[in-house]
Amino acid sequence: MASRLTKYLTENGYINTYLQKGGIHGVSGCLEHATMIREAIQRSKSEKLNLEVVWLDLANAYGSVPCWRNLMIPWSKPSIHP
Repeated sequence: MASRLTKYLTENGYINTYLQKGGIHGVSGCLEHATMIREAIQRSKSEKLNLEVVWLDLANAYGSVPCWRNLMIPWSKPSIHP
């Protein structure tokens, strides 16, 4: 069901795959985001800039279907049926 929902949301423009990488088939989001974070850290060090980084690890983030109902954004179409 999760793959069907992801496919529907992606194909209908509800997910911006330029920004959202996790859970998208064929996209290595972890590598891309880790590289971006590393570059930001290196830049902040070399230019003596302040940088704050937060690491979140959500255990079983996609394991519960009811959580999708709570995550629906207010401006999304309420008629989504996976």
